[in-house]
Amino acid sequence: MATVGRRERKKNETLRRISETADTLFGRKGYSAVTTQEIAEAADIGAGTLFRYARTKAELLIMVMNERLRLGAERGQDIVERGGSVAEAVVGLVEPLVQAAITQPENTAVFQREVLFGADGPHRTEALTRIQELEEAMASMLGRYAESREVRPDADVRRVAGVIFSVLYLKLVRLELGRVEPDALPGVLRSDVEYLVAQLLDRNGPVAG
Repeated sequence: MATVGRRERKKNETLRRISETADTLFGRKGYSAVTTQEIAEAADIGAGTLFRYARTKAELLIMVMNERLRLGAERGQDIVERGGSVAEAVVGLVEPLVQAAITQPENTAVFQREVLFGADGPHRTEALTRIQELEEAMASMLGRYAESREVRPDADVRRVAGVIFSVLYLKLVRLELGRVEPDALPGVLRSDVEYLVAQLLDRNGPVAG
């Protein structure tokens, strides 16, 4: 059992080193300028070892971005526990992705493309799961909001969460296309969330026909 424990710790340490190295190089140089050989050498491992943890460069990037998705879920929950507004909490869920889109637009664009259309792999599967978890967390936050207010009779928090998540995701795409100014993006997202919550949940919003 002790041998198994040591093996698992070594595996986790190697994974951590690969992830941190890939994060640093992708952030410094951009996805297209980094090679898997460069990542392996910087992480002080062989290429064969690297490919046991991620089969392609795209999977390495997804691995790095998955950590941002995890941090977003933690940030959103922390905002809720501190009594922040629903708009702050919802935007907090995607804040790490927003910051990545602002500072690393190429990496974010590649991540979105690979998650939507890329080859199957464990890190892509994890990304899809984490995205689903973000949407479920958003629905939970909206549910708490609805419990404390008089909402419209046809309110469906899960459907509203899906709409809001789609809008936020598309805003990241607009940023990558140069249609939104980076400095304005966080404020735009909060404003959009506030508007959509009012329109889709609040009783004074328009009732669907």
